[in-house]
Amino acid sequence: MKKLFSMLLVVLLSAALCCISYAADAEYSLNDVLSAMDLMRQKSPSYTQRIAYDANGDGDLHLDDVLSMIAYCQKNSKPSDCAFSGRTDHDCVVDDIKPGQYADLTYTSSTYKIDMNYRVRVPKNYSPDGEYALVVFLHGLGGESQSISQLGGGALFTNILRSDYGNDTILLVPQCPKGMTWPDNRKTVEVAYELIDMLASHLAIDRDRMYLSGHSNGAKGVAYMIDSHPYVFAAAILSAGASPIGNYKNFEGMAATPMRMYCSNDDPYKFYTHMKSLAVALQYKGGDAVYKEYNGLGHGIFTTVSNESGLIDWMYEQTRANTEK
Repeated sequence: MKKLFSMLLVVLLSAALCCISYAADAEYSLNDVLSAMDLMRQKSPSYTQRIAYDANGDGDLHLDDVLSMIAYCQKNSKPSDCAFSGRTDHDCVVDDIKPGQYADLTYTSSTYKIDMNYRVRVPKNYSPDGEYALVVFLHGLGGESQSISQLGGGALFTNILRSDYGNDTILLVPQCPKGMTWPDNRKTVEVAYELIDMLASHLAIDRDRMYLSGHSNGAKGVAYMIDSHPYVFAAAILSAGASPIGNYKNFEGMAATPMRMYCSNDDPYKFYTHMKSLAVALQYKGGDAVYKEYNGLGHGIFTTVSNESGLIDWMYEQTRANTEK
C-alpha cells in the first residue's frame, strides 16, 4: 500500500499545473488530491475503505476516487497540457512553441482555480541560451469573448516585429476568462502575473526587460499588476484606461516602473480623469510617469498610441528597477 501511495504521489507531482476534474459532479484541484492522499497515508485505509474528506464539501473519499481522477485526466488532457503527459512543465512550454509563430495555449492557476488562454510568440532565431525582452498586452472588454487566435497586440506588436527589436522579443497576450474582467478583485490580474512568471522561468526571458501594455480595461489591469507587483516590470504603456486613484495601494512601488499614459479628451468613459490623477500621484513619488491627451479621437486610440514617435524606442531603453528606493 505504501508503495502504491508513493507511485501515485510521483504521478500527481508531475502534474503540477493540472486542474484535476473528477468524472462525477465534484471538481478537485491538485492540492485537494494531495491533501486527500496525505490523509489516507496517515490513516492507512484499505483499497475500498472510505475516510472523511470534505475539502470541497464532497463528503467521503477513498483510494478508488483518486484513481478515477487520474484516469479522467489521462483521458481528457489536451496535447498542450503538462498533466500526465510524461513531460515536465518546461518541456510542455518549449515543445508546444514553434519559433516565429504564435502558439495558443492554456495556463491553469492552482491558486485561483482559473484557466487562462494565452498566445505567445518567440522570435525565429530563438535560442534557450539567449536573453529576450518580453512584451505583454492586456486586451480590453470584449476580448474575453473572442477566439484566442484573434487576439494580438495590435499595431504595437506589428511595429515591434517590423523593427530591429522583433528578433529580441517574446510577445505574450493573456486572455481574460469569459464573464470576468481584468480588475475582478485582481484575481485575473494575479493569474496573468502567474503566467508571466511561469514563462519567465521556462523561456529565455530577461527579467530586467519585461514590459506591460494594455488598452481600456487592459490598461486598468496593467496598473493593478504594477501596483500588486512593484519592481518587477521595466516599463508600461497605458491606453485609455485607469481606475480611480483610491483603488491603488502602493504609489511608491508603482513609481519604480516608468509609464506612458494616453487618452483622448472626448473619451466616453472619461478615463482621462483617472489617468491624469495617477500620473500626478506617481510623479509626486518621483516616478517617470507621462500623460498625453489627444483631441477628439474617442476611445479606440491604441493604434494611434502604438504609432507614437519614439515610444517603442523609449520602452526598450528602460530596464527594471531591481531594488526599492
